[in-house]
Amino acid sequence: MLASTAYSDIYNWQTQTAAGGGYVAPDTSGEGTVSTVDGVTDYCDQGIFSNGSNSGGTTEPAADTPFAPYYAIEMVVEAGW
Repeated sequence: MLASTAYSDIYNWQTQTAAGGGYVAPDTSGEGTVSTVDGVTDYCDQGIFSNGSNSGGTTEPAADTPFAPYYAIEMVVEAGW
């Protein structure tokens, strides 16, 4: 039987390292570059909801404001997939 380990189990957000020399993807710290994708601001924090933070002079919407992935998940759930 294989043990299942989530990325969150091995990743340390404070030091931005992974236990056991695990892979750490670039820009996963939430400190990435703010950009625009298809006319929508991407705050590069990989979030489903805004945390209201300020990154490089760009302030996110109010905390707990849903981002686009939230609506995609909502559609999938409503479709019963």
